[in-house]
Amino acid sequence: MLGSDSTHSESSYPDSDTLMDYALGFLNPEEAARVEAALEHSPTARAELEAYLSGLSDLVLDLPPELLPVGAEDRLLARLNAELPPQSAPAVTVSTVQVSTVQVSTVQGSPVVDTVGPDGADGAEEAETVTPVPDAALPRPRRSLLYPLLGAAAAVVLLVAVLPGLRGTTADQLATYRAQPGAVSSVVTAPSGQPIADVVRLKDGSAYVQMSATVALPGGKVYQAWKIVDKKPVSLGLFTGRSFIAKLPIGTVFAVTLEPSGGSPQPTSAPLFAQSI
Repeated sequence: MLGSDSTHSESSYPDSDTLMDYALGFLNPEEAARVEAALEHSPTARAELEAYLSGLSDLVLDLPPELLPVGAEDRLLARLNAELPPQSAPAVTVSTVQVSTVQVSTVQGSPVVDTVGPDGADGAEEAETVTPVPDAALPRPRRSLLYPLLGAAAAVVLLVAVLPGLRGTTADQLATYRAQPGAVSSVVTAPSGQPIADVVRLKDGSAYVQMSATVALPGGKVYQAWKIVDKKPVSLGLFTGRSFIAKLPIGTVFAVTLEPSGGSPQPTSAPLFAQSI
């Protein structure tokens, strides 16, 4: 996360981890402000951030419908409003003059208070003269960078609310998916009966696979997912830690192998399991 490594060079800042933390709202205000300043000078980082936000938005939209907790909408709107301070009202300056009668006229759209007495002379009562300060003189909050991302940011807020296990333990994530309406859970076991992986089929056609903690993940290795098509492995991508989710037709032959960091175009080791899910 931002601020955790002082060795970051300015040319590589913000890195992918920092951009993801920003997209998910995990940065404090000072860290977020630094990222926003860097984004103004880095089209590449802006494009990467927009890709993260778009992907997170798609993930939210792909979730099965859920009834929101009571008050969730109000809390979301309050949080979004808190992120964008209201426009400042025009400032005014106040001075005091002696009047007995107040005559108000308009000069170029601005109110002007004339003070005259009954006989045209200055009176003896106090009144206030109000002179608006031009809007151009007022500081405006910098929002040009954030406006195009607000829709996606709102979806990200929903994502964090709906998936509390996003940054929690894999057990939290598994419980979250198992609790989805219409979810069907199963366990992949070795011939010895030892659990290898948990599989959760979701109503939208997605399959969530979580490798068991009893299956060793050596350093420098990653789990890679495959589907078997015409007896040939086709890569589905890498696991995030021990978990993987993708939309897969029911009956897909799903396999997992241990591969070098970054993955491999073809399996380099025997599958940990290969099973129809």
